[in-house]
Amino acid sequence: MTALRTLMILCVCLTMTISEVSADQSILTADGSDGETELELQLLDTAIAADSGSWCSLHIEIGNSQVAFSAGDTITVSLFKDMPEPTVDMEIWQSSFHVSGNYPVSQTMDCSTSFQTEIGDTTTGIYAAAVVDKDDCGFGCFNDEPVTDNIVVNIVEDDEREPDDALEDAAPLMSARQPPVLHVIPTG
Repeated sequence: MTALRTLMILCVCLTMTISEVSADQSILTADGSDGETELELQLLDTAIAADSGSWCSLHIEIGNSQVAFSAGDTITVSLFKDMPEPTVDMEIWQSSFHVSGNYPVSQTMDCSTSFQTEIGDTTTGIYAAAVVDKDDCGFGCFNDEPVTDNIVVNIVEDDEREPDDALEDAAPLMSARQPPVLHVIPTG
């Protein structure tokens, strides 16, 4: 009975700690659109310097009323770190997928990755972009290429309360992320 009571107290304390950590951070959102394509990028307002996996979510919606999709059309989405001029912005994450036919696309992706920050950085700017390549667009037609606004994320030092999570110290996990799968549902 004592062991069960101790376990229950530990669970309550752990839940309170997780709630307190979650309450300290806000989710920041930036949108961008072009043609029939809309992007929504979500990031936490704070990331750990040199962390191997800062949380990120990217949602893309693409219509098909102006230019139809063809089987095999390619959609590429990318995450960029905004770099000071004249340096070219750094691509830090990318995913591409193909559509199977003329259906609207709605997909949310986990774009969690390293924001490529360095010890001493206090903020970094992150934004998303997409290229929607529709074969039926033809010559003289422009692909949709939406870009979100820049989200400024605060960078903090690691509190070192857990083991190091640097990429070189990470152990492979058998249930690693799979490439995104596009589930197309005909709407009529």
